[in-house]
Amino acid sequence: MSALSSSALSPSTSSPSDLSPSDLQNSHYEQACDQAIAMCDGNMRSTIKALIMANEYLETELHELQAAISSGCMPKSLSRSLSEGLSKGSQSLSNSLADEASPGATGNAA
Repeated sequence: MSALSSSALSPSTSSPSDLSPSDLQNSHYEQACDQAIAMCDGNMRSTIKALIMANEYLETELHELQAAISSGCMPKSLSRSLSEGLSKGSQSLSNSLADEASPGATGNAA
């Protein structure tokens, strides 16, 4: 850790309005890094280990989702959203077709 200067470890003193978009992104990463280190009680090795484990977990989830999608499966929430969207779309389509079929009529077309 002697290779890092203390200024590299200290938080930025600039106000958010003074920062460029890349500085804001870096600030976000600095805050996330500080939070991860704090969650591991300042132990850098534990922090790195926890981040590696989290990354492996996310990679496993990604591979499982990719395998499920390639075999034709989709998550329930996505399936539900698609079916609700399709039913709303077909209902509005049938309503607009009924309106076009009988201009001036007040009832639904049969």
